[in-house]
Amino acid sequence: MSGPFSRLRSRLHFWRQERRRRRAVATVGGAFPIRAEDADDLVLARVVGNDLYPRHGSGQALRNLAFILDNEPAFPGCRKVFVLNRIFDEDTEQDAKGLVEKHGHEAMVLPFLGEEYVARECDTSVFGGDEYFLSDAFASLKENARDRERLWACVAKVHYAMNINGARNAALERGRQLGKWTLLLDGGCFVRADAIERLRASLASPPFVPYAVVPMQRLVSNDDAARIELAPDSVEEPQIAVHACAPKGFDEIYPYGLRDKVSLLQRIGVPGPWDRWGDYSWLPKVERDAAELFMFKYADTSVLRLSSGASTSMLDGKGSHSIRYQSRNKAVLRTLAMLDDLRCTRQGTRTPHHGYSLRLENVMASLLRSFLRPSVRPEQLRDRTLVIGLGAMKCGTTWLSSYFRKMPRFLHSPVNEMNFFNQVRDNPFIGRDESYRAFRMESIILDKPFKMPRHWDNLRALAQLGRLATIDDYLSYFAERMGRETHFGEISPAYSHLPPETLRDIAGMTKDVRFLFMMRDPARRAASHIRHERRRRRAGVPIDTLVEEVSEGNQVWMRSDYGYTADSLREAGVLDRTRFLYYETLFRPETIRDLCDWLHLDYRTPNVDKRMNAGRGEDLTEQQLRRLRERLDPLYRDLEARGFKAEAPGWWWS
Repeated sequence: MSGPFSRLRSRLHFWRQERRRRRAVATVGGAFPIRAEDADDLVLARVVGNDLYPRHGSGQALRNLAFILDNEPAFPGCRKVFVLNRIFDEDTEQDAKGLVEKHGHEAMVLPFLGEEYVARECDTSVFGGDEYFLSDAFASLKENARDRERLWACVAKVHYAMNINGARNAALERGRQLGKWTLLLDGGCFVRADAIERLRASLASPPFVPYAVVPMQRLVSNDDAARIELAPDSVEEPQIAVHACAPKGFDEIYPYGLRDKVSLLQRIGVPGPWDRWGDYSWLPKVERDAAELFMFKYADTSVLRLSSGASTSMLDGKGSHSIRYQSRNKAVLRTLAMLDDLRCTRQGTRTPHHGYSLRLENVMASLLRSFLRPSVRPEQLRDRTLVIGLGAMKCGTTWLSSYFRKMPRFLHSPVNEMNFFNQVRDNPFIGRDESYRAFRMESIILDKPFKMPRHWDNLRALAQLGRLATIDDYLSYFAERMGRETHFGEISPAYSHLPPETLRDIAGMTKDVRFLFMMRDPARRAASHIRHERRRRRAGVPIDTLVEEVSEGNQVWMRSDYGYTADSLREAGVLDRTRFLYYETLFRPETIRDLCDWLHLDYRTPNVDKRMNAGRGEDLTEQQLRRLRERLDPLYRDLEARGFKAEAPGWWWS
């Protein structure tokens, strides 16, 4: 019930509680060892966890972390700690840790260990056993109530996989070691300099109590962070600042999604919509301690909650509490189902509760949908920017794909090297065949450790590639994954020999199509190519033999024939939409900044030290490199005649 009388009752309840709080803090005196100057000894502690689908967009936690690190200023006398909480994907965990430490802050890692997760079992005994979840009584409940009971049955798994209050307590403990006050933030919260000034003023003012409630405002777009007016009267679930003398932290009996933060707010008497929530026989009641009841004050400021990255602003806009709650609980259940399925399949065994998990029909149905977000229509992509990378092979294409994937406004294909356009017209580089696609799918299912929910989308994407036959199919492939991104695309090195007709077709797919062509010194590119061939296909063939095979028409030669690609782009009339990039200067911030400006994308600091798919195996000797250079000499002379020498002075020109 949310009519005017309900709102009036809420306001009356708030003011009754507020009078009780003011009376309580008026008599606190020096009960707590808190001084005004403690406000200058502040720690900002954030808990950064996993993206949970569909509550969050794919990769949103890492994007928000990067946004915070790039845009939130350093605050004098304030340390920042980032708790990386049970991040499933090891690469994502390392990326996050590297970002934090690169900006000079502390990263505390609480690792996710698969064997520890698998040891947690569901317990349905409080509901009378598994059969309850097949009963008419359970089916008659509202969907929210069913999800709540499912969560509690899986509480041991939720406690480990999400670990929200455990992570908060770890952050508070570290905060006590480093300072007097700890502003404990959810991972997606952003703090402006003016907010910190106002917070410190609040903390330095009486009453000197151990908790400060910090209002939070939600942003639909992160672009609003710098210009939105701070609203200390926000009705969103607040963040909280805790003094080192606070007697208690968060109660870890409450799992993520079931009053995890609210249990503390209720314990100290902070009024809110949670006061109207019903009790459940299976959920422990919040126990209040008279020593800390009403020992809080309100900060005269607010922090900003960055966008969730979900494909609709319904999850971030005002009045969307119920939608977020439903979405969050479903996301937790879906994540548990994926973890159970992948972890148990890899170990060849099932945990005792697996039959019960299979009966959670909504959860398993979600698995079949591959966690794709509500999509835009394919025709709506006509107004977006399509970015197509043409190669060349061994020129940094995988690194650039990885960079684009981490950009908030760029939707990169889940699968590297789609090779779709190679099938449209004749092309000497047809791309990988069906057997390779099947191999990729098999490796995800059987060989790789579970990394993130994105692997389900990777499987779906690989399956879809076998059915893409038309331009509309290609656009639909992206449309079903598209949220608020303004750019989409992929990079396939085999596109370097697309005929002009295909390039013209691509150029007409959306109102703005951009082509990227990456090049590298031909001999050094060819040397990396040869090492790749020996590792993948021709391990027993001597390097000298492979070098002598390099001649016109040979794959190594053709991949270094950049003039062919330049001619095709010119004939297709798309040179003005093409950016030529050079491997030798690609891994520089200024190069990427210039590229982002050209694409009209917000610049994001690249990891220029990270190399992907770097050549491995036996290096070519200096003599072999010189011989390779001799065999490619006609290509060098052709490129020099085209004016490339001025653009790439570091190449091995004669």
